[in-house]
Amino acid sequence: MPKTWEFRVFIKTKELQSSIVQQWLSKIVADGYDKKQRKKQREDIYILVKGEDLLEKPDGLGIKYRGGQTSNLELKKRVAAATGIKLKGLERWDKHSAGSNSVVETLVKYGACARKKDTLHVSEVGAVSITKERLVSDLGLNHSMYTVDTLAVSKKMIENNLHSSTNSNSNSNNNSYDNNNSDGISFVEDSDVPPESWTSISVEGDKFDHTCKDILKCGIIDVLDKFQLLNGYVLYGGYPSLVSYFLNKTVKRNHQNTSLNMPPLKKSLSSNSVSPKCFNLFIASNSPIKKNAVKNAACASLENLTLNNIHGQSTTSGISEQPIGQEETYTGAQNRLQQLEAYIIANSEEFDTNRKYNFLISIESGVMKSPPGPPSAYYYDIAWIIIKDLLSSKVISLPSLGVPIETKYVEHSRKLKQEKTCGLLMAEDGEVSDAKDPHFELVGSSRALILEHALQIGFKKLINVMQKNKYDVV
Repeated sequence: MPKTWEFRVFIKTKELQSSIVQQWLSKIVADGYDKKQRKKQREDIYILVKGEDLLEKPDGLGIKYRGGQTSNLELKKRVAAATGIKLKGLERWDKHSAGSNSVVETLVKYGACARKKDTLHVSEVGAVSITKERLVSDLGLNHSMYTVDTLAVSKKMIENNLHSSTNSNSNSNNNSYDNNNSDGISFVEDSDVPPESWTSISVEGDKFDHTCKDILKCGIIDVLDKFQLLNGYVLYGGYPSLVSYFLNKTVKRNHQNTSLNMPPLKKSLSSNSVSPKCFNLFIASNSPIKKNAVKNAACASLENLTLNNIHGQSTTSGISEQPIGQEETYTGAQNRLQQLEAYIIANSEEFDTNRKYNFLISIESGVMKSPPGPPSAYYYDIAWIIIKDLLSSKVISLPSLGVPIETKYVEHSRKLKQEKTCGLLMAEDGEVSDAKDPHFELVGSSRALILEHALQIGFKKLINVMQKNKYDVV
């Protein structure tokens, strides 16, 4: 079976209810989620094992009886895990169908267990029944599949040993398994451990770069960040992580070193007697890439304030489709900001602009020549960013990092009167697959992340300017 990249998180259903994550899921349904892709309910039974001969950690081995059938054994082995805050929870899994083979035979066959002696000592830690009801969608993603699993999780008691042992030291409390014998396993419900209800959300794809891009594109990272900021608990990783957590109420997983260091809520903000200071974000665009970048940057930079609302407004740049040069690009950003400000002021009651902090953001991308010097085969794709505080009228302008663009695409666009962007021309040429976000394939960093870094600097600088001019910013 193929290897797949899988980003998966688990949230307890009682915490999910009425949360920002539930609102996000509801919006997906409202936006046309295909309910016909609801999968038939299925029970899987996962076995958690341990032993000195195992080559994987417990949360890196998914040993399950698909459909609860002991003749339908499957093994999932984690072979890689992404690192970094934005990609925690993204893992690559090698999947194998073992049929009626024994657990140990399967572990040895697929390289999860080192055979050092005739009898391998592998101990069962426990079994978990997971009944899932799955919704599947492509969510408008380019290469990945999006799933939501509603889960009923309960503990199972293993009634018979997985293997009859040939080791004289084995006993009922430490089941040792001889890989030459077949499974003789059955399960009964453990009534001492109450069942739990969880929800799993995942994005799955077959290629690392495409899956990374789709994770960022669908916006799930932003939603989970805010959910955690409000003290919600998110368990990252595949189903083995959930099994390990459910049985042990703790899980040592590869994501510990890349967990988000979210700032704790201020005491005053958690008190009902004190109203938190809020801010609004108004963006001169409806682009999901720009909205996500602005929201991430603002929440990171204004950590002592609370985001009240974010609104994207369609605007026109008044310049060519493919701006060339600093002056044209910056003019486009100014034009967008002026339209946005006029619209917000005219509809101030609708947008609750009596809040103390209302930030207007305009972003315009264009291509610029490299600095004077030796002839270059590249232009640079740079976004000019303008951030304005509506109350104080303080403004900060700054560029993003530049992404190299081959000169031939700029010249081609120029010949077409700049009516086609370089990204579109590169996509038509087969150089990139996404005309609106060629950055990831060109330099390994998405457009959203490049914008986010520049926006964080811009927000921090604007706050410093406001403070120097006696405008109170907590």
